[in-house]
Amino acid sequence: MSEIQRTFTVEGMHCKGCANLVRSILEEDVDGVTQAVVNLDAATVDLSYDDAVMNVSTAGRLLEESGYKLILPTD
Repeated sequence: MSEIQRTFTVEGMHCKGCANLVRSILEEDVDGVTQAVVNLDAATVDLSYDDAVMNVSTAGRLLEESGYKLILPTD
């Protein structure tokens, strides 16, 4: 396992409930994610994940189905 930690911007969060839902979706529904720490004020999520398992497009699709948008880093 090769654990990666990256920060992603999440659009569409407006309250603590939104932040909790984003965290829950990422930690419970996306294979390979070990931790999701959401910063509502910065509109970001710090993800710890196994890069051999976690699929960013799956994470993005699941968040989009709930009304949020995961923005991929441009590095």
